[in-house]
This record gives sequence, C-alpha cells and structure tokens, in this order.
Amino acid sequence: MSGSPVCGRGIRLHIGIPRVEVDTTGRYHLRNSRRVPLFELTQLRCGVVMFATRIAAIAMVIAGVASASAQTVYWADRGPEEVWAGAEIRRANLSGAGSETLAGGMRDAFGIALDPANLKVYWTNPVEEKIRRADLDGGNAEDIIVGASADGAVQIALDLSAGKMYWTGRTPSARMIRRANLDGSNIEDLVEMDPGNLWDIALDPAGGKMYFTALNLGTIGRANLDGSSVEYLLLVGTGRPVGLALDIPAGKMYWSSSASTDDARLLRANLDGTVIETILTSNDVHSMSDLALDLVAGKVYWTDNEFVAPDTIRRANLDGSNIENLGTLAIDPEGIALDLRGQNGPPIPTLSEWGLTAMALLVLAAATIAFKRLRVA
Repeated sequence: MSGSPVCGRGIRLHIGIPRVEVDTTGRYHLRNSRRVPLFELTQLRCGVVMFATRIAAIAMVIAGVASASAQTVYWADRGPEEVWAGAEIRRANLSGAGSETLAGGMRDAFGIALDPANLKVYWTNPVEEKIRRADLDGGNAEDIIVGASADGAVQIALDLSAGKMYWTGRTPSARMIRRANLDGSNIEDLVEMDPGNLWDIALDPAGGKMYFTALNLGTIGRANLDGSSVEYLLLVGTGRPVGLALDIPAGKMYWSSSASTDDARLLRANLDGTVIETILTSNDVHSMSDLALDLVAGKVYWTDNEFVAPDTIRRANLDGSNIENLGTLAIDPEGIALDLRGQNGPPIPTLSEWGLTAMALLVLAAATIAFKRLRVA
C-alpha cells in the first residue's frame, strides 16, 4: 500500500494487486503488482493521515492472512452402492475438520485432480461417461468431456504447464490412457493396454514422463507424455498396484496394493522400479486406494475403502509411522488430491469473504476516527 508524499494537500491510498504465477513444480510466485486506488483523503493533517493509513494497513494484513488458502484435502466419494445418485465431491482441512460437500447428486465420482492456480477441481464420472470440473468451492460445475472418450474413466492427472489433462480407462473398450486440453478439446489416444486394466496415473512434466498402474498385469508402467516408449518397471507378481504418487525431488514413487485385506500395502521404489520397500502392510491398514503426497510435511494421504466400515481418509509419515484417521468422512472414497497453496511459498492473495469483510470494517473504522479527529482539530 502506498500514498502521496505531499501531506496536507491530500493523500490517495492504493492497494497492490499481485500477479500470481505457478511454475512446473506447482510452486506459486508473486510477480510485480499493479496499484489500484483504494480511497482518497484530502485536506487532512499528517497525524490523522498516518493514523488512518496504519489502520488500513492492519486491515490489509488481516485480509491477506484470512485470504491465504487453507490447506485442504479433496476426495471423490462414490456413495452407497444401492443409491445411484449418491456420489459426491468433498473436501476438508488436512486434519479432517470442516468437511463439506462441493458437488453431489451424481451416479458416480472416481478420480480427482486440482488446478489451484485457476481455482478448479476436475473429476471423472465413469458410470455416466463424463469428465467434469468446477470451481474449488463447487460452483460453476460443467461437463467438459461426455461420451465414449470418458467411458470407464478412472483416475485423472493434470499437466498444468502444458494445459493438458490425462486419464485412464478401465472398460474392455477403453483400456487406454487419453489426454485432452483442460477444456476437453483435442482428445488424443496415447497408450492402449488390453488386458492391462489401467488404473491410476501420475505425471512428471519436467521429466517428460507419465507413470501408470496396470492392475491386472500387476505392474507399473512408464511412457513419454505423448504415449511413446512404453516400459514396465516392476515384474508381474509383485502385487496388484492401485494408487500411485510421485516424489520427483527424491526420485521415488509410492503405490498402494489392495487386492484383498491380506495384501493391503503401501510400497515405494526408485522411479526406475528398483529398490522396492514396503512402508505399510495389512497389519497397519485395512485397504488403500488412491494416494496423495505432502512432501513438505512428509505425509502420505490415502483413501481407505471397501473392506472395513466406516470408510475414511487416512495419513501417515512417508516412512509409515504415525498413522492417523481423519474421521468418518466418506462412504466409498476413491480419488484424493491435496490443495497445499501457501506451503511452498507466499499464499495466493485471493481475498476471501472473511478477508474482505475484515478489511472493509477496519478501513471504515479508520476513516470514521480520522474524520472525527479532523472535526475536533
């Protein structure tokens, strides 16, 4: 915030509206801001102006703190099997508190991915052959792909730097990895696997690679982002990999194996499939479906479904210690994604309703006190 250097002749207060950019690693950066007039006070003495300016600055700080996005976990809940309109998209704080439903009334919801820079959430609806997106608060929901290309769509991943989304299909006619623009246009077929039963997908845009789990083949595959140079990193017989997440800085991949309650496991290996480690076993977890990593906090989150009720969201340290249950948050959770804005750098300064209210009230109080002092003077 800045003001005119001429005291007594008037002052114009401004707020800086920063530009927010996201790099290929998902980190946010504040760029040069543009100055927007907030309000103008004229013919005030220096002391009054200083007082009002300080109060306004405090208001802006409170607004900025309030607007910093709360770190949240999003998941797709398929709902009760007997209810064909009970699927939901939900979110909660990373502790599990404050859970809320963002979208509902769907026949299915499976994979989920976030575009925090553009405040969007994407998800798959394999039963209705749809890929959908909405604002992070659930508003402005829309179908972006409908029909055969979304038939059996399971998991979804976003390459925000290239403006692309990738998804896997599981039906006999759609055991394929496809991609499209984020608006659903320009659909491409990339990798076909029959009878691979493709499941999860994770991207390494900087490395030019996609990784995917092939449930029935019991392996994890890797290919270039255009689908070329497919290779398999794990031998058949190492389990049935389901969920998949990448720790690119450490050169590791994590995956879940949940073919039955006897083989529910969390494993990790190098990105080339070597040095396989078992992090959690069926003694530690009931089942594991999709995964998401919080690398700064050193946490892995997963959806726990199918075998033991009630289903829930869980997390643990990356070494498998300190398992936590975030509460009875879901009926049949599948896809999971984390919104960690503000963790790897400055928070995105989008003004929340609470922040705007706080700023308006304090600025109003500052102006009221200032003019009262001026009248007394």
